[in-house]
Amino acid sequence: MVIGESVTTMTFRGYEWIQYKLYNRKEDKLFSDQNRISLEFKTGRGSGILLYAVGGTPYHTHVTATLRSGKLHTSISFGDTTNDLEFTMGLQLDNNRWHNLTIVHNKRDIFVYLDGDKKYKEVTADQYFLSLDPNVYIGGGDNFVETRGLQVTRSFVGCLRNVYFNDDSVLHSLKTGKDNCEYQGGRSAQYGCDAVQEIPITFPIAGSMLQWDVPREKELSVSFRFRTVREVAVLFSIELLARDGLGGYEYGYLEVWVKDGKPFLDFVPSTRNKESFRENQSIPSLVNNSQWHTLDLSLHSSQAKLKVDQVSIRTNVYRKTLEHQGKLVFGYGIGLRRYKRSEGFVGCIEGLVIQGKSIDPISIMESDRAVGLVLDGCNLIDYCSNNNICQHGSICLSDWDGVRCDCSEHYEGKACHFPKYPRTCDEYFQSGRNMSGIYMVDLDGSGPLLPAHVECQMGKIHDQHEYGETIIEHNFHPNTTVRQPSFADRQYHLSYRGMSAAQLYALTTVSAKCEQYIKYECYSSPMELGKKTWFKAANGEIVDYIGSNRAGFCNCLPGEEMCSGERCYCDRGLKKWDQDSGINKNKAQLPLTEVTVLQYPTGTGNLTIGHLKCWGSVQVPLDKSITFIKSSSYVMLHSWKSGDLRINIKTDQTNALILYQTPGKGMGNKFCIKIISANEVQFHFVINGKSILKTIYTPISFDTGEWHTIIVEHDKYNLRLSVDQSRSLYTLRSDIDDLIDFSDGILYIGGLPDGIAGELGETGPGLTGCVRGFVYNNKEKDLSRLIDGSMTGVTTDCMSSCWPNPCLNGGVCEENWGSYNCICANKWIHYGNDCERDINRDAVTMSGTVTSFMVFDSSEYPEALHQTIIFSFRTFKREAMILYIHDEMNNFIQFELQKGTKLIISYNNFNEVIRETITFDIEHKLSDGKWKQVIAEIIGDSTRLQVEDKTLLIQYPRLKLRNYNTFPYKESRIPESVFLPRPSEKPVPFVHLYVGGVPKGATTLPTFDGCLRGLKIGKRIYNLREQGVKAKAGDVTTACETGCIEDRCLNGGYCTEYFKLGQYDCDCTETDYSGQQCQIEPSGKFDGNSVIEQKFRLPLIDQRSLSEQLSFTFISDGVDPSLYVKGEIIEMAMIYVTSSKKKDYLLAKLEQDGSVMIETNQEIGIYRMKIPVDFANGKAHELRYKRDGSDMFVTVIPYDKKGFPIIDGIEEATMNYAAFDLDDIDSIYVGGMAQQTDDFYSVVNFTGCISNVVYTPSKTSSIRIRPLKDFYTNSSDIKVLGNSVSTCSDKRPNIYGKVSRTPNPPPDEFTDFESVTMPEWNIGPAKVEIIGGIPIPPTDIIVTTQSLILPKNNTSTLLTDYSVDNMTIVITACIIALCLILAIIIALLLVRRRRRLGEYELKKKIVMDGVDGDLDAKVPLNHVTSTPVPHDHLAKLDEFSMVSATLGPPKMRNNVANDQQANRFSQGSFPMIDDETAFSSAIYNKRKNRPASSISEVLEELERRQKNIKDPSTDEICKELEENLKRELELNRAHGEGELEWDPQIDKAPLTYGEITFFNSPLLLSIPDELEELEMSPSSSIHSLEKKEEDDIVTEGSENPNSNGEYNGDSGYEAESSRPEGLESIDDSATPDTTIDESPTKLYYDISGIELQDSPNLSVHQKLLPAETRTVLLRKACYLQV
Repeated sequence: MVIGESVTTMTFRGYEWIQYKLYNRKEDKLFSDQNRISLEFKTGRGSGILLYAVGGTPYHTHVTATLRSGKLHTSISFGDTTNDLEFTMGLQLDNNRWHNLTIVHNKRDIFVYLDGDKKYKEVTADQYFLSLDPNVYIGGGDNFVETRGLQVTRSFVGCLRNVYFNDDSVLHSLKTGKDNCEYQGGRSAQYGCDAVQEIPITFPIAGSMLQWDVPREKELSVSFRFRTVREVAVLFSIELLARDGLGGYEYGYLEVWVKDGKPFLDFVPSTRNKESFRENQSIPSLVNNSQWHTLDLSLHSSQAKLKVDQVSIRTNVYRKTLEHQGKLVFGYGIGLRRYKRSEGFVGCIEGLVIQGKSIDPISIMESDRAVGLVLDGCNLIDYCSNNNICQHGSICLSDWDGVRCDCSEHYEGKACHFPKYPRTCDEYFQSGRNMSGIYMVDLDGSGPLLPAHVECQMGKIHDQHEYGETIIEHNFHPNTTVRQPSFADRQYHLSYRGMSAAQLYALTTVSAKCEQYIKYECYSSPMELGKKTWFKAANGEIVDYIGSNRAGFCNCLPGEEMCSGERCYCDRGLKKWDQDSGINKNKAQLPLTEVTVLQYPTGTGNLTIGHLKCWGSVQVPLDKSITFIKSSSYVMLHSWKSGDLRINIKTDQTNALILYQTPGKGMGNKFCIKIISANEVQFHFVINGKSILKTIYTPISFDTGEWHTIIVEHDKYNLRLSVDQSRSLYTLRSDIDDLIDFSDGILYIGGLPDGIAGELGETGPGLTGCVRGFVYNNKEKDLSRLIDGSMTGVTTDCMSSCWPNPCLNGGVCEENWGSYNCICANKWIHYGNDCERDINRDAVTMSGTVTSFMVFDSSEYPEALHQTIIFSFRTFKREAMILYIHDEMNNFIQFELQKGTKLIISYNNFNEVIRETITFDIEHKLSDGKWKQVIAEIIGDSTRLQVEDKTLLIQYPRLKLRNYNTFPYKESRIPESVFLPRPSEKPVPFVHLYVGGVPKGATTLPTFDGCLRGLKIGKRIYNLREQGVKAKAGDVTTACETGCIEDRCLNGGYCTEYFKLGQYDCDCTETDYSGQQCQIEPSGKFDGNSVIEQKFRLPLIDQRSLSEQLSFTFISDGVDPSLYVKGEIIEMAMIYVTSSKKKDYLLAKLEQDGSVMIETNQEIGIYRMKIPVDFANGKAHELRYKRDGSDMFVTVIPYDKKGFPIIDGIEEATMNYAAFDLDDIDSIYVGGMAQQTDDFYSVVNFTGCISNVVYTPSKTSSIRIRPLKDFYTNSSDIKVLGNSVSTCSDKRPNIYGKVSRTPNPPPDEFTDFESVTMPEWNIGPAKVEIIGGIPIPPTDIIVTTQSLILPKNNTSTLLTDYSVDNMTIVITACIIALCLILAIIIALLLVRRRRRLGEYELKKKIVMDGVDGDLDAKVPLNHVTSTPVPHDHLAKLDEFSMVSATLGPPKMRNNVANDQQANRFSQGSFPMIDDETAFSSAIYNKRKNRPASSISEVLEELERRQKNIKDPSTDEICKELEENLKRELELNRAHGEGELEWDPQIDKAPLTYGEITFFNSPLLLSIPDELEELEMSPSSSIHSLEKKEEDDIVTEGSENPNSNGEYNGDSGYEAESSRPEGLESIDDSATPDTTIDESPTKLYYDISGIELQDSPNLSVHQKLLPAETRTVLLRKACYLQV
């Protein structure tokens, strides 16, 4: 075949294939004996599926061609299970070259050609026809598994061309769009032959992930490209660990997220101190835009770095060496944290490189590391942007197959359509929830309103029906004072707890009835509803009545004429306390949300508004019901067409048809609802031929006659079925467009007509019972209006005679729907029409003394010996005579107790004594203090004895003696045991009953010690209490109350019962508790500075232990934050068990992050076991530790507020290590340690509550160390270290019981319906709005009588006693005060300016007049006025001290802001004036044509200006001094130095003088400019300069604002003339910094007597400067002195 451009070539990328159809219909299936299959392939991978065709009927056939390890494997089968034709050809076929494969089938001849090579095999099976299924797979397939003929399951990666099946070109047919070819697996086919660079890995749903293991290392590098549309997703996670320095490890994690569409790095090196070192960083670029993005992540040197699309972020370096655990998770999180299912990654990853190694996607898919991953070419579609079906604010998540909604906790379903909560409290109650409390309700069902918390009061009776009442409180406090003479007109705005206006309206709308109580108390303060007082409802309507429906009226009492002629009592305006009250019941005008009160000049009024109360349902009116009396009766309605369906039923059946929707004409859609058992309801839908069959279990049985609610809800995606509190959500098939498409069918309620029932195959009974609240087609249907005389067996109203249950004492009501029968729970003790009589209520207590028995004379009832005898007893004694009956003939019957396990009955049969026994195997079964009922029933001639669950039938009849005899039973085999006095002659007839014993000496059996009740013989009831009163016996108490009721003695205490009036004693000896009921818990409150120490000595056998145990309960809020030290871990020691002889110990401690750790040392090594959960949450937890050899176990059990263990919160940990003995344990410390050691440097004492500490040395030991119990019993081996320890409560439950029993919740209740806690509500009192001014209070005084008690005013302070006018006064006063303050500030500024200008003029005048005064009065050098600089403008000497005279640019001060530089202080003592120009120098150097920048330049300029006025004598004196100083300078200069000078900008060498080194400081010290204070004579040298005041000397370390190395200008006058030109250019650009001196105070050094020249550390330049400086100083001093 010639290959040309027309040949169709296709690239296969490992996730796609072609499905080629041989035929469409089953009947077209072919049995072919001639076939030809050919293709050309090119690949670089050694394995992959080329061809797969298989057939299953009538026998197995297949044709497969696969590549495996670079070889071609071809398999053909014709039904023989053992002789498949296998061909293996070629080598290295994965060389990226084209190869030709041809398979030829010609009857029994099979030829396989590969690149010209041929192999032949003959078919030896009976059949040689290929009978293939219609679909042939080319290039791969979906979910292939290794099977017969298929040795690999990988899809092909490479190129195919010239693919022919017989004469049909498969690729050409695909490309041209023929029906027999279909592309599958990816988005679209890629034609041509291109190299497959990357194969994307698809994460189709949240929860799919890739787990990859690498060796544990300190370095990690991961890179890949990803694509997603999710806003929140986990891209990557790995666990980290670091050694904690104590031999253990700290565990952390590193995660990369997409959060808010941006890359996010979460770096937590240690969960132990998570808050102290956790870094969360994000990259500000969106990556959830369905585009490919590059990600690089690395962990290096305990630092993480993330780079996404060329943008990098990195964390800080963790202080410890980090390692990764080696288990990488892509697409989901690791086990250290809990994640939402929706947080999993959905998208694609490609180009995955881990630790520098590329990961092959196809290899991943064939391993068990891929969880839910697929290869499909990354067919990512953002379904949420096109079809967001999510309701109720749920988050839309785009999965691979469509939209998924992340519902909130309040909704469920694919679109979050279905609310989890009923609408009202009444819906809860009618569905069987009877416990009052706080509940969540969804007032509008699937509407837009959010659920709310409400208070529910269950079982409230209104109109003879029980309801669940919804109560909404508000913030208008009771007895709020709304009228007073000082009050202004006002409005109160009420807020209702957790309710918006829309929710309040929804509540009143769905409820059947609502009400709200109002009360107004008044003292001479009329109400005048509608004029002076009115309310506003939530719907905006005005409400001007209280308790009535008449506008302006109150609820006046009957019989009175309009409240004494007024509309309300308070309108009478009496000067005494009066009130009006009533209940508003018009729910359309409820609740009240606003109160308007206009004031009176006199009187007081208090207002109370009650909570809003609503009950019932408009959809389920309890007074509109029907009753099906016969199971064949029914009600017929139009078909169900829209909305949800709801029905309430009441029945005693366990099998009944409730609803049946028949199919319409030409349609097969139908549904029915049935009761199929006492607790099950079956729903059956048939839609479009598809059947939906669901059964819902309800814990409330149907046969009890209770009301049940059945609901069917649906939307486009789900069907929700509910029975009472149980519900089930069913996902509808995509091909079901309309669930309730029943066309013109008929809906039957209660049953079916006989004919239709037979046609539909329904043979079960119909409903007998009541139906109400039927809702369908979006409205409530009043079924009672459909009932007429033509309907048989159906009546209006619910004819339930068993509601409420009339049968008492647990009797069962048998419903006859109009009448009833009561079946008593115990026919022996209960009797009456309603089982209202109970003989067990008659009980007495006998003390067991010889006189503690009673005697009944039953002579008028001689048949007593031959009747059924019933009684009950309870005792703790093992032996007793209970009952003895005899007559005048000595006939008898008796009951006795022996050994606590035997009840013996004895009676006579003529002269024989019959004695039978019921024996119990359980010891003390009959003497355990519990009631035992005894029944000796006459059945014919026999007696059936029944005690508890044991029964004994005695065949011997009770036959009387015929003749009187004083010893009638002397010949009996069994002797009698009671011998009462018998007269020699036959006495008159009598029957006597001895209850509890017989007279002393008549028997050896002891009298009864315990209780007896319910004595009945035949039909006669013997009144025990009455007889006990008549007997006046002190040993018989006419009551038998149980003292040792269940859980009377708590925590394992032993209860001793005394019966009578409920007396008991608790023995707490063997427990850890004390008190009357063993309820006082041994506990200790520790403050971090208190420890309880107990020393003990164990028996020798327990001193070496491999199985110690420790348990205690603790409450703590964690380590005191004040103890935290940065970088250190703080732990709290709770229990420390140790040895004073060895280093062995057991330590239980609470870590800084709240984790519990057990640490133990057997002197071989330290072992630690940790539960990484935060237990420092202020709640009670019980810790149990035990060791069994090398196995160590720790369990922490949390307890709720009621003291019950939270089963699903139990945390456990186990550990296995070498078994070593815990030796010589002799001390236990509770609450910490006695002293801190180096081994426990980070451990502090415990803060919190610890109780019930028990240490057991070994599992075989009988010793229990209980330090806290011993502490409270003042044991001698206990002492407290530190602060005292007081008791505390850890709220731990009683292990062996509770003081009061709490009823168990109904089983299998839905958790969504559990009672919750009302959220906090701190909104404050109702808002008050003032709508008028304050009225003037009256002058008359209100007088009250002492007999009147003013109602308590609970009004919180809402406003002050002032109105808006007072506020205006306050504001005005504040404005005036502010203006005064501003005026004072302005005045002070003007005074300061004037004073400054005055000082300036004074100084200027002094200079101009030549006054020899203080040089501080001279004009500052930098002060320039608008006039030119005067020729005699002198600079202050302190501004040109030697510190500021050094050359170089100034260093700006850091604390001077740019915007403040214009107003900064000058170097003088005065700030710059506002209109002053900030010049760097006020003296101009004419010679250099620039401002003066040094002292020498200033002096030269001043010298030139003043030379005409100088005295010649002065010149001579100064010249002479100058020449002397020059000579001194020449002497001091080193040989060869020439005209050198020191410039600090060049020479940075530090100045060292003696032991003092000056860094970056001027060499020369500042001197004062007040030269008039220097005492100098013409003959004195510069070394004699001394400061006038010693206090001005600046020592080392003093703060000198001018000694910061900022200088300007030349170093001296002489230096100016000899400055090199190169340096002069530097100085010319330098200007003095006028920001240096911010303080008028000048500090100076005294340099007199200091020879700096002698210092060996001075440089050449540094030695030159002092002499030159002296010249300058001398020159200036000379002129000033002269």
